[in-house]
This record gives sequence, structure tokens and C-alpha cells, in this order.
Amino acid sequence: GVSSNFGNMFSVAGASLFLPFLPMLPIQILLNNLLYDFSQSTIPTDEVDQEYIEKPKRWDIHFIRRFMVFLGPVSSLFDFLTFFVMLFIFNASEPLFQTAWFTESLTSQTLVIFAIRTKESPFWKSKPSKLLLLSSVAIITFALVLPYTSLGEIFRFVKPPATFYIALAAILGAYVALAEIVKSWFYRRYGYRLEQTLIPPKKIGIYLTKTAKLIQNVIATICLRLEDQITVDSLLEDLERSIEYPLDYHQVGHAIQHLKRTGLISFDWRQRTIKREKPLKEYVTKQLMTSELWPKIAQDWHKISKTIQEKYGKVNSEYQKLLLRKSPE
Repeated sequence: GVSSNFGNMFSVAGASLFLPFLPMLPIQILLNNLLYDFSQSTIPTDEVDQEYIEKPKRWDIHFIRRFMVFLGPVSSLFDFLTFFVMLFIFNASEPLFQTAWFTESLTSQTLVIFAIRTKESPFWKSKPSKLLLLSSVAIITFALVLPYTSLGEIFRFVKPPATFYIALAAILGAYVALAEIVKSWFYRRYGYRLEQTLIPPKKIGIYLTKTAKLIQNVIATICLRLEDQITVDSLLEDLERSIEYPLDYHQVGHAIQHLKRTGLISFDWRQRTIKREKPLKEYVTKQLMTSELWPKIAQDWHKISKTIQEKYGKVNSEYQKLLLRKSPE
């Protein structure tokens, strides 16, 4: 919703630079917002992914802001595509242009909610609630029928040609597909910010839960190894040499799955190999090393670094330098 509103306002501002008329009348914008709000009023009845029930996520306003910044322009891109189609293919008059954009704007932002309501890809793996589906279908149907009614005349809509709906279907399909691609990339790149066991919350002293401690030790081992890709067996050996508590292989498996889900690593189940991904460095430098718990976590990093140095004779210099620079005095 936030990303769609951001994109719509950007589209209005951009359209005012080259259109000799308003892309949508004020009364039409108000109706658009009202209908969209109606369609989203059933969100409280919606289901969340099982992952969110098993492990609650962090509330991160920076994550939401970035999501808006990345998804908003996608909405604007297809708004401008609609402008182009109406002006240069349909030679639309002012009322037809406003009708077309009203229809495209309302239907696109109502449909895209099914893609952005879940991190699952493709989005239809996660089923919405029946009420959300019903309210969305009802509003989209209303938007498509409105120009043919007397109520539509009150809002100064006109009847679009039948070929417009072919163009509309193509635009909506492309928009949802691109939004799905961007969403999937975004969660791979920034999904780690939502994980509570990855980013310890502030003001909890020096206590670190057993699960969080294990995950941080797994991260340290993956980072400090020289190779970009390591085997699970070598990871387990390094952890056993480094940690002072009994190693639970089952919990390590859960930790690997957790890190893979957040996009910090990739995992080849057949080869049993783990590979560092680009978001891992950002997490370590911008989230972990700035945490109030870093002095506590850094102690384990030093132990693991010593173990890796003794066993392999080499440590990843990039992370070793970060560790030395960020170590508490």
C-alpha cells in the first residue's frame, strides 16, 4: 500500500510535466483512494506465512522504507506505460485518459497486494484469506463496470473502447510479474533485517540466547574461512574445535536453513556446501558489529579465528581486518 501510494504520487508529479490536463481529477483521486481502502479493509482477516508464526519477525521501519523505494518506481513505470498507450495508441481525450488511468491505477494496486503480502515466490504459494480475496475482486469488478454506469458519469468517466481492456490485461500481468521479481530480489538482499535471532535487540544487556549464539558462531565460521564455499562437515569440525558447549547437529542444520532463508548464504543440499552471499557482509558490518552485543559476540569470533588459523594456516583477511578494527579495547 505504501509503495503504491508513493508510486502514484510520483506518477502524478511526472505526468504534470508533459500533460496539458490533469491525469486524474481530484474527485477521481478521492474515489480511487476510498475504493482502495475498502478493498484493504479485510487485511486484518488475512493469513500470515507459517514462517512468521514459528519465528516472529522484527519491526524494522528502515526495511519498510527501502521496500517502498524499490517497489514504488515499479508502480510508476507501468503508470507511465499506461500514459504512453493512451496518448499514442488510443489518442485519448482528457476524459478517456482519466478513466483509463483511474482503472489501471486502482486495479494494479489492488492486485499487487497479493504479491507483496508474502515473501513466498511465486506469491500464489501463500493463500490469502477469503474475505481479502472477495473484497479485492469486488473492488476490481466495480472499477471495471463503473464507466458504464450513471454513477460513472457523475465522476466524469467515459466508456473505454474494448481494445483498452486487452492493453490493460497486458499491463497488469507485466506489472505483477515485475513486482514479484523485485520482491524476491529484495527479500534475498534485505530479508535478514527481519530476523530477531540475527540482529539482537537493543537494551537487553549482555545476554545472548543459545539459539542466537549458535547462529552467530555459524556466521563467524563461514565469514572467517578463506573459501567462499565450504562443506558442512568442515563447518561442524571448526565449530567443535571452537565452542565450549556441546554441539547439537540438529540445531546447526536449523541455523543453516535460517541463514539460507534470510539470503545471507546459499546451500547446495546435494553437495552439502555453503556459500557466502553479498548481503552477509552488509549484515556483519552494519548490523552485527554495531550491536550492543558485539563485544560479547566478538569473543567467540576471536576464538573461531584462532581455530581456523591453527587448522588451515589462513583466515579470511577481509573479515579478520574488520574483526580487529571493531574489537572492543
